[in-house]
This record gives sequence, C-alpha cells and structure tokens, in this order.
Amino acid sequence: MTKNDDAVQVRKRPALVWVISLFYFIFPLVAAVGHVALYFGVFPVVGRSSNPYRAAHGPIDLTIGLVQSGTVVVGASLLWLLRRQAFHFFVAATVLAVFTFWWEVLLRDWIGEIHRVSPVMTAPVVISTIIGSGLMVAISVYAWRLTKKGVLN
Repeated sequence: MTKNDDAVQVRKRPALVWVISLFYFIFPLVAAVGHVALYFGVFPVVGRSSNPYRAAHGPIDLTIGLVQSGTVVVGASLLWLLRRQAFHFFVAATVLAVFTFWWEVLLRDWIGEIHRVSPVMTAPVVISTIIGSGLMVAISVYAWRLTKKGVLN
C-alpha cells in the first residue's frame, strides 16, 4: 500500500440509496415523457374531438410537472453520488408536490373532477397521492439523516 492508497477512501452506498436513486431517476423521466406526450396529443383519444388532457391542464401544469420531475431526478442523482445537496432537492420536490396537490384540490376541484370522470378511481387516486407525498417526506428525512451521519458530503 502506498501513501496515495490510504488517502483514497471508498464510500459504500447503502442499499436504500440504490433503491431510491434508481426508482426516482427512472420513474420521473417516464412520467415527464408521458405528460408531454399527453399534452401535445401524441396519443389519440378515441371518441373525442379535442385533447381532454390539454383542456384540463395548461402550460403552467406542464411546467410544474416538468420542474417537479426534474427536481426529483437531480435529487436522485445527487443521492446516488452521495452529495448532501440531495436533501435540499428532495425537500424542494416534496414542497412542490404538496403545493401542487393543494392547488389542484382547492382551486381546481381536482377530487371532484376525478369523481365525475370515474367515481371508482377517486379513493385510489387520492390514497396514492398521499402515499407518494409520504414517501417523498420519508426520503427527505432519510437524506437528512444520511447527511448527519456523514454518509452524504
């Protein structure tokens, strides 16, 4: 062993960092592509003359969705690289998700719209949204704990 070998310290990624990074790196990219494709009418909508997704979601919705997806992807990338900034990006994504949820619920009657389109889907959509937000909070706390333990630097 040389003097330089001692100076190079290999840090091991915890297993949960692998899972979180891979999931939150891939999923938001797929979701972002889907939002853009739906917004621009790439997928034909049978029996409708206009694009219902575009009618219900304007450019602001698309922009917020893309920013949130981008924030999560950056956070996942930073977590993978074991950087402490991952915590800040996951917190930002969580705050944006909670803000978007309440904006949709209070100003746009999101739950009522889901219920009008498909009453059977109301509870699963709301529950999955709450679970997703809870996961983002848990990941933010996990990234904070990794920072405090010195795993993220």
